[in-house]
Amino acid sequence: MRKLVYDLLSEDAVLRQWVPKAGFVERNAELTQLPRPFIVLPQVNILRGMGHSRRFLIEAWVYDDLGSYNRIDQICRRIERTMEDVAGLVTETAAVTTVEWTGRSADLTDDVVRANVRSTGFQLIGREL
Repeated sequence: MRKLVYDLLSEDAVLRQWVPKAGFVERNAELTQLPRPFIVLPQVNILRGMGHSRRFLIEAWVYDDLGSYNRIDQICRRIERTMEDVAGLVTETAAVTTVEWTGRSADLTDDVVRANVRSTGFQLIGREL
């Protein structure tokens, strides 16, 4: 499921207007050298569901220069819009039946990276094939 979400978001043409392909990174990447804005994708927790179904809790973390959160908000809105279309999607690796938005974090800052940060989260119900 992580790969499905990563591919959908990193290949989205609208998101790519703000964030270059190299700006979609995994959570263990070195963040201090990345150009702004960038997105840490995705953080996934898997919970048991009924039968073969699972609940996938996914968070995308958006980082940008210190100052305004306007660009972060635009990127979060686009991620949320893109994720709305995932319900009912079946690929070679995953099937998603439901997507629920779980919300955005408050305005945060990362002192190590010297960046504004906000996350947006989702619960996907489905299964990996």
